[in-house]
Amino acid sequence: MVVYSLAGRADDPFFAQVEDLASYISAELPDISIKKYMVHPEDWASFYADTTKKLGFVYRPLDVLIWTDTGRLIGDQNDFSAHCHEYYKAKIKEPFETYVKIAEENMASATFLKKEGKVPKVEGL
Repeated sequence: MVVYSLAGRADDPFFAQVEDLASYISAELPDISIKKYMVHPEDWASFYADTTKKLGFVYRPLDVLIWTDTGRLIGDQNDFSAHCHEYYKAKIKEPFETYVKIAEENMASATFLKKEGKVPKVEGL
């Protein structure tokens, strides 16, 4: 069983791409599980800094952060896309405009959750 954790800014179309690709591989392969951390852009810098520090990753500015449940850093959206293609023969299939729209929907959700006081926090950290 592999668990991938995905974190990114809610307004980022590249995070939407990663979400879509991860959903696809987890639907096709039952041994894959996904945890998603959609973060409001105002909270991203602190979320990212805290998460990389607690997981022991060398800080390098990324807009999307992906790691495994074993604590292995995959990297950003490009690294995850390459990883999925290499290991699962899966790739992004939708046009970029689709992910722009999804990012807008994600942002609306993140704004609502932030108003409700619900800020994503990585489990176990």
